[in-house]
Amino acid sequence: MQTNPGLSQAQVNARQTAGTALIAAAGHTSESFDKLATWFLGGFGAALTFTLANLKEVSTFVPVSYFGSAAFWFILASVSCLLQRYVATIVQAGTLAAEDGRKIGERLLEKSQSFDLPEFNLQMAKAIPGPFRFLAARMFQKIASGDLAAGGRWFIQLAVLQGMLAFCEVVLLLVAVWRIVSQIKT
Repeated sequence: MQTNPGLSQAQVNARQTAGTALIAAAGHTSESFDKLATWFLGGFGAALTFTLANLKEVSTFVPVSYFGSAAFWFILASVSCLLQRYVATIVQAGTLAAEDGRKIGERLLEKSQSFDLPEFNLQMAKAIPGPFRFLAARMFQKIASGDLAAGGRWFIQLAVLQGMLAFCEVVLLLVAVWRIVSQIKT
């Protein structure tokens, strides 16, 4: 498959390999962020639930209004977690699809069958829901022009976005904890 007549086969192979490695890295990074964010939210949610279940006893140490404030920050962290999980789903699905697509492509090349990259990109873009299609359009244009690592870079950018959402979630949860801890009276 020659996507850009100005590239040597070694350059095409290097771009394909870079794209594959970047997609794999994005998948592993995404999985780690997802676990971290989920455990943080689950742990804080369990602690907050336990505290609210024993509010009468705990309120002798911390004013009740601060638990309401902590619950508000917890809800904000939950929204961040939902967004982070959505991005994680996209990255994980893309990582698995890229691996499967690479295997199918290799089988086609082994049989010396031709491969129409622009048609492939068109079909992939059609599967993306309309409002999000514009986000991926530039990536597909780059791939069609021979930049076979563009997909990998796009998934790395999504993994970075996911990491930022996970970071926001952790900060929001720490603010919630601080709202309670700062008011403890002994």
